[in-house]
Amino acid sequence: MIRIVNIAAVFALPLALLIATSSRAASSDESEFLTKAAAAGAAEVEAGRMAERRATDPAVQKFARQMVTDHSRINKQLLALAKRKGVSAQAKPTESQEKDLASLKTKDAEDFDQAYMDQMVADHKDAVSLFESAAKNSGDHEISDFASKTLKTLRHHAGMAKRVNKGQAAAPQARGPKH
Repeated sequence: MIRIVNIAAVFALPLALLIATSSRAASSDESEFLTKAAAAGAAEVEAGRMAERRATDPAVQKFARQMVTDHSRINKQLLALAKRKGVSAQAKPTESQEKDLASLKTKDAEDFDQAYMDQMVADHKDAVSLFESAAKNSGDHEISDFASKTLKTLRHHAGMAKRVNKGQAAAPQARGPKH
Protein backbone atom coordinates (compact mmCIF):
# COMPACT_ATOMS: atom_id res chain seq x y z
CA MET A 1 0.00 0.00 0.00
CA ILE A 2 2.82 2.40 0.84
CA ARG A 3 4.38 1.68 -2.53
CA ILE A 4 1.15 2.69 -4.34
CA VAL A 5 1.01 5.93 -2.35
CA ASN A 6 4.65 6.67 -3.21
CA ILE A 7 4.03 6.01 -6.90
CA ALA A 8 0.95 8.24 -6.83
CA ALA A 9 2.95 10.99 -5.14
CA VAL A 10 5.68 10.75 -7.78
CA PHE A 11 3.15 11.33 -10.56
CA ALA A 12 0.89 13.77 -8.74
CA LEU A 13 3.42 16.61 -8.44
CA PRO A 14 4.46 16.71 -12.12
CA LEU A 15 0.82 16.42 -13.16
CA ALA A 16 -0.16 19.28 -10.87
CA LEU A 17 2.71 21.39 -12.23
CA LEU A 18 1.68 20.60 -15.80
CA ILE A 19 -1.91 21.62 -15.14
CA ALA A 20 -0.84 24.78 -13.32
CA THR A 21 1.57 25.74 -16.10
CA SER A 22 -0.90 25.16 -18.93
CA SER A 23 -3.67 27.18 -17.33
CA ARG A 24 -1.58 30.09 -16.05
CA ALA A 25 -1.99 33.53 -17.51
CA ALA A 26 0.58 34.72 -20.00
CA SER A 27 3.43 36.94 -18.84
CA SER A 28 3.73 40.42 -20.33
CA ASP A 29 6.35 39.19 -22.85
CA GLU A 30 4.12 36.26 -23.81
CA SER A 31 1.12 38.58 -24.15
CA GLU A 32 3.18 40.84 -26.38
CA PHE A 33 4.21 37.85 -28.51
CA LEU A 34 0.60 36.67 -28.89
CA THR A 35 -0.60 40.18 -29.75
CA LYS A 36 2.18 40.85 -32.29
CA ALA A 37 1.80 37.41 -33.85
CA ALA A 38 -1.97 37.83 -34.23
CA ALA A 39 -1.52 41.23 -35.90
CA ALA A 40 1.22 39.93 -38.20
CA GLY A 41 -0.88 36.94 -39.18
CA ALA A 42 -3.86 39.15 -39.97
CA ALA A 43 -1.66 41.38 -42.13
CA GLU A 44 -0.34 38.31 -44.00
CA VAL A 45 -3.89 37.15 -44.76
CA GLU A 46 -5.02 40.59 -45.88
CA ALA A 47 -1.95 41.10 -48.09
CA GLY A 48 -2.36 37.58 -49.48
CA ARG A 49 -5.98 38.21 -50.40
CA MET A 50 -4.96 41.41 -52.14
CA ALA A 51 -2.22 39.58 -54.04
CA GLU A 52 -4.60 36.80 -55.07
CA ARG A 53 -6.65 39.48 -56.85
CA ARG A 54 -3.92 41.81 -58.11
CA ALA A 55 -0.79 39.77 -58.82
CA THR A 56 -0.04 39.08 -62.46
CA ASP A 57 2.63 36.40 -62.01
CA PRO A 58 1.13 32.92 -61.41
CA ALA A 59 3.96 32.12 -58.94
CA VAL A 60 3.05 35.17 -56.87
CA GLN A 61 -0.65 34.24 -56.99
CA LYS A 62 0.16 30.70 -55.85
CA PHE A 63 2.34 32.04 -53.03
CA ALA A 64 -0.44 34.41 -51.97
CA ARG A 65 -3.01 31.57 -51.85
CA GLN A 66 -0.63 29.58 -49.66
CA MET A 67 -0.21 32.56 -47.31
CA VAL A 68 -3.96 32.99 -46.96
CA THR A 69 -4.48 29.28 -46.27
CA ASP A 70 -1.59 28.80 -43.84
CA HIS A 71 -1.88 32.08 -41.94
CA SER A 72 -5.66 31.70 -41.57
CA ARG A 73 -5.08 28.29 -39.96
CA ILE A 74 -2.24 29.57 -37.77
CA ASN A 75 -4.27 32.63 -36.73
CA LYS A 76 -7.17 30.44 -35.63
CA GLN A 77 -4.85 28.37 -33.44
CA LEU A 78 -3.09 31.47 -32.14
CA LEU A 79 -6.30 33.24 -31.14
CA ALA A 80 -7.54 30.13 -29.34
CA LEU A 81 -4.23 29.94 -27.45
CA ALA A 82 -4.38 33.63 -26.58
CA LYS A 83 -7.91 33.20 -25.25
CA ARG A 84 -6.81 30.28 -23.05
CA LYS A 85 -3.99 32.47 -21.70
CA GLY A 86 -6.29 35.41 -20.98
CA VAL A 87 -4.82 37.61 -23.72
CA SER A 88 -7.20 39.65 -25.84
CA ALA A 89 -5.20 39.41 -29.05
CA GLN A 90 -7.07 40.44 -32.17
CA ALA A 91 -6.59 39.37 -35.75
CA LYS A 92 -6.15 42.94 -36.91
CA PRO A 93 -3.07 44.51 -38.50
CA THR A 94 -1.22 47.20 -36.54
CA GLU A 95 -1.20 50.80 -37.72
CA SER A 96 2.21 50.26 -39.31
CA GLN A 97 0.99 47.11 -41.08
CA GLU A 98 -2.08 49.00 -42.28
CA LYS A 99 0.25 51.60 -43.84
CA ASP A 100 2.18 48.83 -45.59
CA LEU A 101 -1.09 47.38 -46.91
CA ALA A 102 -2.23 50.82 -48.07
CA SER A 103 1.08 51.27 -49.88
CA LEU A 104 0.59 47.94 -51.66
CA LYS A 105 -2.87 49.06 -52.76
CA THR A 106 -1.35 52.06 -54.53
CA LYS A 107 0.98 49.95 -56.68
CA ASP A 108 0.10 49.61 -60.33
CA ALA A 109 -0.05 46.17 -61.92
CA GLU A 110 3.50 46.51 -63.19
CA ASP A 111 4.96 47.09 -59.71
CA PHE A 112 2.58 45.15 -57.47
CA ASP A 113 4.15 41.68 -57.65
CA GLN A 114 7.63 42.92 -56.77
CA ALA A 115 6.36 45.16 -53.95
CA TYR A 116 4.27 42.32 -52.49
CA MET A 117 7.15 39.84 -52.60
CA ASP A 118 9.59 42.36 -51.11
CA GLN A 119 7.11 42.84 -48.27
CA MET A 120 6.71 39.07 -47.80
CA VAL A 121 10.47 38.55 -47.52
CA ALA A 122 10.72 41.28 -44.86
CA ASP A 123 7.58 40.19 -43.00
CA HIS A 124 8.64 36.55 -42.80
CA LYS A 125 12.12 37.49 -41.61
CA ASP A 126 10.46 39.44 -38.78
CA ALA A 127 7.98 36.63 -38.06
CA VAL A 128 10.72 34.00 -37.83
CA SER A 129 12.61 36.20 -35.38
CA LEU A 130 9.48 36.81 -33.28
CA PHE A 131 8.57 33.12 -33.12
CA GLU A 132 12.18 32.02 -32.43
CA SER A 133 12.27 34.32 -29.44
CA ALA A 134 8.97 33.00 -28.09
CA ALA A 135 10.00 29.38 -28.65
CA LYS A 136 13.26 29.97 -26.81
CA ASN A 137 12.18 32.33 -24.04
CA SER A 138 8.58 31.55 -23.12
CA GLY A 139 8.15 29.87 -19.76
CA ASP A 140 4.74 28.60 -20.85
CA HIS A 141 5.04 25.24 -22.57
CA GLU A 142 1.89 25.77 -24.65
CA ILE A 143 3.17 29.05 -26.03
CA SER A 144 6.71 27.78 -26.64
CA ASP A 145 5.36 24.60 -28.29
CA PHE A 146 3.04 26.63 -30.53
CA ALA A 147 5.90 28.96 -31.50
CA SER A 148 8.25 26.04 -32.18
CA LYS A 149 5.74 24.16 -34.32
CA THR A 150 4.78 27.28 -36.26
CA LEU A 151 8.43 28.14 -36.96
CA LYS A 152 8.70 25.26 -39.44
CA THR A 153 5.89 26.78 -41.53
CA LEU A 154 7.25 30.33 -41.22
CA ARG A 155 10.75 29.27 -42.27
CA HIS A 156 9.25 27.46 -45.24
CA HIS A 157 7.31 30.63 -46.14
CA ALA A 158 10.49 32.72 -45.82
CA GLY A 159 12.32 30.42 -48.22
CA MET A 160 9.41 30.42 -50.66
CA ALA A 161 9.20 34.22 -50.51
CA LYS A 162 12.91 34.57 -51.28
CA ARG A 163 12.69 32.15 -54.22
CA VAL A 164 9.59 33.80 -55.71
CA ASN A 165 11.11 37.24 -55.11
CA LYS A 166 14.29 36.24 -56.96
CA GLY A 167 12.04 35.12 -59.82
CA GLN A 168 10.48 38.57 -59.82
CA ALA A 169 13.85 40.26 -60.04
CA ALA A 170 14.88 37.98 -62.92
CA ALA A 171 11.56 38.20 -64.77
CA PRO A 172 11.69 39.68 -68.27
CA GLN A 173 9.29 42.48 -67.30
CA ALA A 174 11.71 43.63 -64.60
CA ARG A 175 13.12 47.05 -65.22
CA GLY A 176 16.58 48.44 -64.64
CA PRO A 177 18.05 49.24 -61.22
CA LYS A 178 16.02 51.32 -58.81
CA HIS A 179 17.25 54.85 -58.28
